[in-house]
Amino acid sequence: MPFDLPDKTLAKRPPSAAASWGKALNYRDFQDKTLRIFQYGARGIAYYLLQSDPNHVLGTKLFNLYKGLSLSRKAFRSFRSLADLLTAATKARTIAEKPVAGVLGTLQWVLLSVHIFWDNMFFLTHPIVAVIDRPDSPWFNNDATNQHQKNWRAMSDTTGLVLAYRSWTSAGRAVATAQATHRQAQDSPGALAAAAAEQSAAALSAAKDKKREAWWSMLKLLADVATYFPQCAWMTWTRWSNKHGYHDGYIGVAGVVAAVCSCRSEWIKMN
Repeated sequence: MPFDLPDKTLAKRPPSAAASWGKALNYRDFQDKTLRIFQYGARGIAYYLLQSDPNHVLGTKLFNLYKGLSLSRKAFRSFRSLADLLTAATKARTIAEKPVAGVLGTLQWVLLSVHIFWDNMFFLTHPIVAVIDRPDSPWFNNDATNQHQKNWRAMSDTTGLVLAYRSWTSAGRAVATAQATHRQAQDSPGALAAAAAEQSAAALSAAKDKKREAWWSMLKLLADVATYFPQCAWMTWTRWSNKHGYHDGYIGVAGVVAAVCSCRSEWIKMN
């Protein structure tokens, strides 16, 4: 993933090394995000091909690929709601220290856990799986579970985007402060000042790294919002809904951007 990776990551897992890719392609979360690139790429390309010709052979194959990848990826998220709730509990413990960030972080992960629950239900109610077969249920028919998971994901991503923007702006202020401190240390005379300048340079570098990661996190969540928000129920009356003007071509592009950002994040996380 040659996308503005931190120096430590480049030294430990350079994308130019075959061993790095060997590890990445055996790392489940990286595999999942890579499949998401193919899923949304196929979705977007299929839309344009089928618009030009509803019987386009490649367009039909790509559409089926998108549908198949979408369903198969859901199986790997079974019961992940429990892990997301644990993350929410961890965020909740920070509320006293950081009230706004703590509340937003907790809310984001609670909403995500509900999304995963309905995502699991969509898989279990799908006609191919049909572990839960209740087509007449207003809540547990396959179409309803699909809409529920999109609604909750849109809420989670929007909350996360607000939090990511706050983190990015906070990191920007920290960089400005570190730059001022570094300039002051550079302008000071003496041996102690030289040591202070070296220390402030390291602090500035760390602040810039934090801002960079906050930017990537914000970009990923912005792309997720652009993917899911137009598909949620309360957008159906607007031209930004996927049922009106916001078509699968746009969703495909947004999904690919989010997936690439996620691949970068998973590459950094690999031990």
